[in-house]
Amino acid sequence: VLNQDMITPSDGSPWVRLEFPAASENILTALTGFCREEGTFRISVATEIQSGVDKNNLWCDQIAAIFNRQLFDGVFTSAPNTREGVDEGIYFIGTVTTPYRYEYIG
Repeated sequence: VLNQDMITPSDGSPWVRLEFPAASENILTALTGFCREEGTFRISVATEIQSGVDKNNLWCDQIAAIFNRQLFDGVFTSAPNTREGVDEGIYFIGTVTTPYRYEYIG
């Protein structure tokens, strides 16, 4: 659901969250309505704290590989960055951030 706080699983199972924390939009050609949005999306990966760092790193690396320099439906992605995770309650949370550019007729 759009703009609704995510509720973490009550059983402590792993989860993944997609966020779009930063973007800017420009109309490049007023006559045709050609637009470009540039920004970064972030994927947070939460694994059980007792599963260790390896599981979280593996999942983050796999997600980064999916989005590494891809083109799909007008979205171009650059090389993702992964950040070492942190302990947060019953979870170990790592992040993958990926710059993107989205071109479309608006």
